[in-house]
Amino acid sequence: MFNKKILVCLNKLNIIHNLLGAGEVFKGFALAVVSFAGVAIYAARTKEDFSFLGGFLTMGLFALLGLLLIQLFIPFSSAGQVGISALGILLFLGFTIFDINRLARYGFTEEEIPMIVVNIYLDFINLFTYVLRFFASDED
Repeated sequence: MFNKKILVCLNKLNIIHNLLGAGEVFKGFALAVVSFAGVAIYAARTKEDFSFLGGFLTMGLFALLGLLLIQLFIPFSSAGQVGISALGILLFLGFTIFDINRLARYGFTEEEIPMIVVNIYLDFINLFTYVLRFFASDED
């Protein structure tokens, strides 16, 4: 089961590599790492409480999912692709700020560690995915 999941991920990376090229994938990864680290450091060190963002981010995620469902049936133009990618980038940077700030302000218990790790992992992976989508939409 685990091996199949690894093969699926490697296949997706191979498709992205063939579409964009290794240089663009590396640029996307570097941009995702730098932006993720920047907002994570800001969220961890600021005195502000970003817990109010939770509802807005959830609604933004539902809006993004709705747009992606519509896109399955009605393909968007290149400008629409760029817009969806930009929305995804902003949304997952917001989730990063929300999660890291909540972690820094309120701490965590031992039972919460797996969920925190998964949330932060998904924040980064989704950010990286939308950065690659942004680069791919620029290729069209």
